[in-house]
Amino acid sequence: MEKIWPKVIQDNAVGYGVVALHGEGIPYAILSRNVNKDLPGFVGCLKDGGERSFFISEDVPAQFREPQVLHEIMEFEELAECPGSCLMALRYELTLVPADLYEEYLRFRRDFFRRLMAYCIAHSEWYAQQRISDFQESLDHLETIAP
Repeated sequence: MEKIWPKVIQDNAVGYGVVALHGEGIPYAILSRNVNKDLPGFVGCLKDGGERSFFISEDVPAQFREPQVLHEIMEFEELAECPGSCLMALRYELTLVPADLYEEYLRFRRDFFRRLMAYCIAHSEWYAQQRISDFQESLDHLETIAP
């Protein structure tokens, strides 16, 4: 059955992809960078009724998209946004990155989490403190391991 995308995603999609998790193909949308110019490289999940739609910015290099989308699926579906779910999903995500891209990927993700923290501080009314703490925990981990 083909996915029915929420209008906001349909209106801003520049492409679509599919990732595999547990043998199941899960679709995601590649959104225009103009959707959120304040957070380059954004990635996320939109809950519309009982359906979740995963998306990623066209700013994210193609070879980096799949692990990041799987991070979101892991965080929102598998781990149900429990405390620490962002770091758990990040650790899973990092196991998916090919060795030849690993250092570049770590820098990319570290830089994204730095931007995400600044974005959350600027828009703190949109985020629960636990989510901000979870993002910080992931950034701290990346700061430790990124070259």
